[in-house]
Amino acid sequence: MNEPTFYISGDIEGMCGYRPGLDQSAQDRIQHAHYIAAAEGLREGGVSRVLLKSFHGVPGEYPDFVETGLPRVPGEFDLPRLAELKPDALALVGFHGIPPHCGWGHAYRFSNLWLNGKPIGEITIQVYRAAVAGVPAALYAGDAYGAKEFRDAAPEAVVVTLRPGGLNLDEGPLDDVKLAELRAGAKKAASLAGRITLPKLPSTFRLEAPMGDGAAAALVPKVLAYPVAVEGKRVVFESSDFLDAYRFFHDMFNLSVAVRRPVPEAAK
Repeated sequence: MNEPTFYISGDIEGMCGYRPGLDQSAQDRIQHAHYIAAAEGLREGGVSRVLLKSFHGVPGEYPDFVETGLPRVPGEFDLPRLAELKPDALALVGFHGIPPHCGWGHAYRFSNLWLNGKPIGEITIQVYRAAVAGVPAALYAGDAYGAKEFRDAAPEAVVVTLRPGGLNLDEGPLDDVKLAELRAGAKKAASLAGRITLPKLPSTFRLEAPMGDGAAAALVPKVLAYPVAVEGKRVVFESSDFLDAYRFFHDMFNLSVAVRRPVPEAAK
């Protein structure tokens, strides 16, 4: 077997040490420490190449085996070039849960999304997007509530809890012990390359995006070039193909700014 390639998708709110109000240099230090720990752990586990992208940039210097600067291309909002490069596995580093269990209160530009009647966040979208490209998720590192969402989508993968809760926005400083756990978890995840199975996807994807109010939601069908339903404040799209649902999500992501930024919505 050839030495595997891993794709790290990074966020920051689920990293130990992060809290609101940090200046950019502090955020950069936190991100760099986590990405280095994950990349070095993967390398120790036999990974030959790491592809790294992040919602919050990729600060600092990295070893030669880490490739950064992956450009976004049409249709690949979350995981640019993943479908083209076909890594052996996906790692989510620094991710977080959704309200009301998590204090960050967002999933992209939404409070949360709904998939087949269940609230989901950024984690499920990324795991499923990778899965339809043939790439299984092998590692999650983030807060405890995000870990629950991840386990539902990718039960065979390695989970490292960097923040014990997630409701508290300040859960302590950057922790060397947690970074060591991340490194060890990444090393373990590397051993799953070629052995972990793709998650079982639903046969139908009913994706609901909550808008700020009913008036904003009612405008959406007039803008999109394909049919959607409006149920109160939610815009609903259903398809048997996740890529169709993903396109809808991407369109709603853009419209959430153009029409109206969504606000938190109570769980069902």
